[in-house]
Amino acid sequence: MKQGFRDFLDNTKDFILIYGNVFCIISLVLFCYLFLFLNLGSYRLIDIDETRYVNIARAMFFNNDFITPYLNYEPFLEKPPLFYWLIVFLYKLTGSTDEFISRIPTAASCTFMVFATYFFGKKALGSKVFGLVSALILLSNIWILLFSHIAIMDMGFTALCTVSIYCAIITLFDIKEENKKYFWYLGYLFMALSVLQKGLIGIIIPALVVGLTFLTFNKGKE
Repeated sequence: MKQGFRDFLDNTKDFILIYGNVFCIISLVLFCYLFLFLNLGSYRLIDIDETRYVNIARAMFFNNDFITPYLNYEPFLEKPPLFYWLIVFLYKLTGSTDEFISRIPTAASCTFMVFATYFFGKKALGSKVFGLVSALILLSNIWILLFSHIAIMDMGFTALCTVSIYCAIITLFDIKEENKKYFWYLGYLFMALSVLQKGLIGIIIPALVVGLTFLTFNKGKE
């Protein structure tokens, strides 16, 4: 019995050493499912903003008007439309407008940020363990866990800003010179999407963080 358990541990250790990247990705998929998606639709809409945004997306879906958001038959122009578009896309894809489908964009945004943190940590320090631990620390944050279960814009906005910052700052590390421009392009893309998610603050936050970081590394010219 003991020998069989030791063999299992040895085989597991060998698998992790040989397929470390696969093990980390599988682990993150499992934890993201358990902490972000499990029972995501088991409760009703619970927040003032959540009910507002979901009803706007439902109105957009049923009216087939994807340009102007409406709330209670009145135009609601306080927020950009990206978040509504994501929800409506899933409504179209699944044919359902229930709570689970409405919350998927929020949970998926958090999942995207968790995996981006893993790959950023892995690339920045050349360590899969560092990337995995960083991603799990992010996933264990109470505010991340809370907001990822509510259909509001904050989680998607945070994820897009974070990934935009990662794309820019990763150029300070071991990246081939000819590939750096592609990371900058990706950074600009995610910054633009963050503006579509929540407005011009999606430019201000990444620009300040990236600017101060590059000044700290004496790379202000870049």
